[in-house]
Amino acid sequence: MLKSRVLVIRRLLFETNPLLEPINSGGVAYSEVIVSTFAGYGRLGSNDGIEAIATFHFPTGIPVDANDNVYIADYYNTIIRKIDEFGMVITFAGTGSASSTDGLPTEASFNRLATISIDGNDNLFLTDESKHTIRKTNSRRNDIYACWNRNNRFD
Repeated sequence: MLKSRVLVIRRLLFETNPLLEPINSGGVAYSEVIVSTFAGYGRLGSNDGIEAIATFHFPTGIPVDANDNVYIADYYNTIIRKIDEFGMVITFAGTGSASSTDGLPTEASFNRLATISIDGNDNLFLTDESKHTIRKTNSRRNDIYACWNRNNRFD
């Protein structure tokens, strides 16, 4: 179960070798924990698939929802990735083009996703650095929209 783990990102060689790694912190001192790769294999890319063949390009912000799904803001790929409880990595949202379009997850676009967090209703909140917005996925409506922007609009 992923909730009992702390996820860290190993960034080697100036972020050219990104790997997601779990650390089981259940009463064990961090110095005694062996770090292993959770997803990715050290190559840049945006390949979906089982965690051993998936690739990322600067993964950031890694919240876990109530169903043990892990979400990753894939910064340079400008997409949101999802790892389900079985270890399958998929592109959850984003077209891969650097833009800022609201809409359904398959139609939405991002530019420089810096962080991602999740609330108690499994809504994701995303910071889109380039467009100076906070975006939100609405788990009930299945869409993505700017909930805070330069005009101080909050939804």
